Amino acid sequence: MVDVVALDRFPPLRLALLGNRFTRMMRRACRPLGLSGPGWRVIALLSQTGALPLRQVSAQSGIDKARLSRVISQLCAQGNIELQATAGNRRRLTLELTPRGKEVHRELMRLLTDLQTMLLRNIGSEEYQAFGRVLDSFESQIDAAESKPDAAGPVAADCGA
Repeated sequence: MVDVVALDRFPPLRLALLGNRFTRMMRRACRPLGLSGPGWRVIALLSQTGALPLRQVSAQSGIDKARLSRVISQLCAQGNIELQATAGNRRRLTLELTPRGKEVHRELMRLLTDLQTMLLRNIGSEEYQAFGRVLDSFESQIDAAESKPDAAGPVAADCGA
């Protein structure tokens, strides 16, 4: 007999649904700053790293290249970032915040701080740390499963895939 998975308690589904809700909330919150959902991630990333090659922005932000191209166009048009060709290799592009982008980042950080305060209002520090450890564990397990030659892993094999 196969155990039935309760979908309303299944972590991957809950995380996906919660992620979608966070995305919508961030989109609404960032609208006054002129930022899209992916746009705020680019601004936040560049503020932490400084100038960054385009492919690293894609990898570290989790934004696919096609969408990132649209986000970059929007952020450049708004004057938030600059796109520069690397000396010696004009095909290698680097992104960097402009002074305006740094101002937007300061406002974004206020917004993110308020959001974090709201989310953690009813959670103690021990619970928050435990939650972080659970997320770290999920990430480690997924990294290990993805690093195997058969990235589908045993779950898909059990399903007859």
